[in-house]
Amino acid sequence: MSLLSWLFGQKKKPSETPVSTTPVAPSSSVWSDNRTRLSDTPYLLPKDAAEDNRLDYQHYVIQFSLGTHYVAPIPQTLKRILDVGTGTGIWAIEIARQFPEAEVIGIDISDSSFKKDPPENCLLQTGNILEGLAFPDQTFNYTHQRFLVAAIPAARWRGVVHELVRITAPGGWVELLEINNIFQNAGPETMGLARWIGSVSQAMGFDANSVPSIGKWLTEEGLQRVETQDIVVPLGDWGGRAGALLKRDLLAGFDAARSVYCAQTKTPLEAFDKLIQTVAAEWEEYHTSYTFHASYGKRAAK
Repeated sequence: MSLLSWLFGQKKKPSETPVSTTPVAPSSSVWSDNRTRLSDTPYLLPKDAAEDNRLDYQHYVIQFSLGTHYVAPIPQTLKRILDVGTGTGIWAIEIARQFPEAEVIGIDISDSSFKKDPPENCLLQTGNILEGLAFPDQTFNYTHQRFLVAAIPAARWRGVVHELVRITAPGGWVELLEINNIFQNAGPETMGLARWIGSVSQAMGFDANSVPSIGKWLTEEGLQRVETQDIVVPLGDWGGRAGALLKRDLLAGFDAARSVYCAQTKTPLEAFDKLIQTVAAEWEEYHTSYTFHASYGKRAAK
């Protein structure tokens, strides 16, 4: 029986642990900036149509910058793929099309953003990595997670990595791609903004500085062939199409997070907006670049 058939609730073998596919609907609230946010989760960004558009746009920024949907040297014979924190499901959907013989599952804390009518070999369902994933050990040949540094408290990262490894089959790959608040060739206002965001995030329990440790945690979980790499992408119109795309995405990300950060520090929104305008101008003047961090490893074969 295929995994997708199992998850869709068809007849199960007695030894199989049932998985709930009942949609979870976390409560939400509309903030003063008219952005909707989940009320009962540690997530700094909105969960609304504008954020869905940004997540889709960000997906293509990364695809254009990397030239691929993944970094790990995964084989073309994958059978079961999981995308954790799938958002709109765009990565899972495109991977399902790229690997038509594989069963692809994308999970997210809320189903409100899911795209309609994914391919037959793709299932989007609710799930929360912080509560543990309702999959048996060693289920997936490739476990993928990206851009959850604003959703996973710093103290929970080790447990998250353990859970990703737990559900990965022998010989399978685990890959994480994250931001870590690092700018290259940054001007003074950009550096000040990075320090401020880092300080406020830490006060709220999040820490992008932990991201470079992911590779070490993968190794400690027993993965082999662990690799980590910084992916430096130009930021600004000076960097051509890639730089212009990333600039637009990052500015949208700042706009999405501004109310949370400003409320935490009692900073006027107008002051934050003015700072962002100055920072964006610096990117062009200093030829600034932005850094993404990738970590991946392979679970030992039996």
